[in-house]
Amino acid sequence: MEIKKAYEKLAKEYLTEFYINRNYESGSKIWDNGMFTEIQSTYNKSEKNKSPEFALKDKIKFDIEKYFKLLTSFEVHEILGSEIEKWEGKNFISVFIEYTETLKDKSETIRSVIVFIPSDDGKTWTIQDWKVNDIVKKCNEGLY
Repeated sequence: MEIKKAYEKLAKEYLTEFYINRNYESGSKIWDNGMFTEIQSTYNKSEKNKSPEFALKDKIKFDIEKYFKLLTSFEVHEILGSEIEKWEGKNFISVFIEYTETLKDKSETIRSVIVFIPSDDGKTWTIQDWKVNDIVKKCNEGLY
């Protein structure tokens, strides 16, 4: 139970730093490499956004900054709970969250998950934040 609570606290800290404080650099440096693979796939689906591998992080940053310009409010309502899962011999901690984002005058309450992938016996970790991939998709579709 202590482990779950610790990761729930980390999830709230990440969401605050990345979305409320809009600190791209801080959030992006702890992303798991699996996120980048998925996001590259999203970009590759759109002819206009094909970019060489080395430019991936720059493109993501550009899209996130575009989203931040539209974001007027991001409020974490609740940590809904967490689960520890094992997959291929690794533990993953999924933290379920509910938040409201307001883009200009449109507000939406969303439920999502942040997945923590611990390493070094839990001393370090990376995260998968699939909201980032959603932002990239919406930028590709011209919605942002």
